[in-house]
Amino acid sequence: ADVICLEEVDVRDLEFFKSLYPEDQYSFSYIKKPHSKDGICVMLRKEKFEVIDTDLITHTKEDGVQKENLVSQVVLAKYDNGGVDAYLILAACHLKADSPSADFTGTRLRQVRQIMDAVEKKRNHCFKEVGANEKNSITLVCGDFNEGPQEPAAQEFLKYKEIGLKSAFEDEPYTLFQTYGKSNYLIKSTVDHILYSKNLEVTKKIGAPAEGVVGENGLISKNFPSDHLSLFAEFSLVENQETPTLSSEQVL
Repeated sequence: ADVICLEEVDVRDLEFFKSLYPEDQYSFSYIKKPHSKDGICVMLRKEKFEVIDTDLITHTKEDGVQKENLVSQVVLAKYDNGGVDAYLILAACHLKADSPSADFTGTRLRQVRQIMDAVEKKRNHCFKEVGANEKNSITLVCGDFNEGPQEPAAQEFLKYKEIGLKSAFEDEPYTLFQTYGKSNYLIKSTVDHILYSKNLEVTKKIGAPAEGVVGENGLISKNFPSDHLSLFAEFSLVENQETPTLSSEQVL
């Protein structure tokens, strides 16, 4: 893939991922959670993308000062579109999960707003400093939202009408599917998302496997080593269907 977003990457495994995506071929950025060993990793193929700027975001509480154990990335990159430049704004995130004793909807909404503030700053930079426009500035948001497509966090992303984000996997039957613990607590939900701006269209995608491939107890098995699915999507610019495609991959 040309664009790769990974969540829950253990800091001890960075060299492994760098060996898969060598630095002569891919740019590489990583941010670790302040109080955990995992974080978010983003790689972009250098043949297609030149990274201009990266915001490594440690989210803050309502006071805007106190840091939370939550991180995101927002990357601005130039894309050589067959001699015509385009600009990618890519947000990779992992929103706060609820616990058995607490609902963190408010925290997720705050994360979304902080992410989109960074996205809008990147868009303004593109328009004012780089000379880009609405047609050649594209936006992708990839991540584990810990909510379904109709719930508050995902819907909050869609409120930014100028960008016009849409979901590539809104109708997916599930992206998280697993039975947990001795109580056999089953979760089967579409909580992972790739959102894309209105000047893109999806040309190919891979999400949930065919019915019957996954057992009734969920994903984790020899063929599915995570309780989350890997999501793959390919996009083309709406204005010109002759342009090379951009690929976005999210692996959880």
